[in-house]
Amino acid sequence: MPDSRLSLMVALLVGSCQGLSLTAPLSLVASDSPQAAWASPGARTDSSGKTLPAGKADPPARTGQTSSKTGASKTTGSGAATAGKQALCLAKTYQGTIGKYKVKMNLTLANGKVTGTYSYNHVGKPINLRGTVDRSKLFEYPGDNCELEELDAGGKTTGTFSGALTDYEFFGNWTAGKKSLPFSLKSLDSMGAGSVSLTRMSHDKYRQGDHEGLVYYPAVSSPNKAVEKKLARALTFETVHDPDLGGWLSRAVYYVNYDRNNILDLTWWVDGFGAYPDASFKQVRLNLKTGAPITAEDVFVETRRGQLAQLVDAAMQKKINARMRESSEDGDVTSFQDIIADARFAEENLDSFSIGGEGITFFYDFGFPHAAKACEPDGFFFFPYWQLKGYLKKDGPLAMHAR
Repeated sequence: MPDSRLSLMVALLVGSCQGLSLTAPLSLVASDSPQAAWASPGARTDSSGKTLPAGKADPPARTGQTSSKTGASKTTGSGAATAGKQALCLAKTYQGTIGKYKVKMNLTLANGKVTGTYSYNHVGKPINLRGTVDRSKLFEYPGDNCELEELDAGGKTTGTFSGALTDYEFFGNWTAGKKSLPFSLKSLDSMGAGSVSLTRMSHDKYRQGDHEGLVYYPAVSSPNKAVEKKLARALTFETVHDPDLGGWLSRAVYYVNYDRNNILDLTWWVDGFGAYPDASFKQVRLNLKTGAPITAEDVFVETRRGQLAQLVDAAMQKKINARMRESSEDGDVTSFQDIIADARFAEENLDSFSIGGEGITFFYDFGFPHAAKACEPDGFFFFPYWQLKGYLKKDGPLAMHAR
């Protein structure tokens, strides 16, 4: 496309987006604890074990693309589309620490609402919890997706948990008045057979000038040492991301979405800056029995993949039409239509997905120019397992949801 036409499109898009009610990037955690800025548990250390100071960064723009059939997909976007009913209810038990104190937390997640209790091991008295979680937030921008209030017997808020909640873990910062402590909890059903042990590590070997170059990465341990070696290789930063990031990279952080039933799924973000701030993530899915990537071919019935792509595309077109209506209220959307006209979620896009406890999220990158990203439709599409039952292989990694 000629530069002049692209410039005109960007100008029109930016102009047509003025006045739209758009979701702002997630706020970074305001704390001087090791959780600062990214809500990543554990002290930040370099390759020699030296503790690094907590840092803060301005939210980068959301850009990216989808790629590969290797079990890793890269994408970004600005929200999530939910497909079908949301009659979802999931009970989870987590255990871990708040500061130095050991705790246990029982949560019930239903349609974005969270209720439950937690208790300190040395006290045992349950404390009520209530709040919200948004499963799409961790695909939108690295940071928090859950906030829970702790309540006294009279229903008064006495503290707050703000962090990242997934099927695998819940971590972030607990605050009560002026007191703030990091917390890190892990799901009990991610501790037994069919799971691996993961330890969050970090190094700063990509540090250059003003670029912090801090990389969080998972160190994996498995009873099967041959498989562990394959998993470790697949989970190195240089395997998942472009290793030529020195002089650009600010931080790389990851979130484990799922670690049970012999499946590991994680989202690995990078952000940095050159001419402008930028961020993207890659999705990693691994078979814990073999160490091999999990692809759409492994998960979905071959003869039904075309129909599944149509189902996802229908949800995507609804999002496109909604954004078109919003944009048309503010002026000319011709350029918007030019970019979006051929957007279709096709069978080859099925490899862009994430496995969670409640269902599968598919991704699509519309490829909008950086300056027009605010106009881009939502690129995340969640489907609960009950809706995917007929599309899942009965001998595949998600066979438990196919029956």
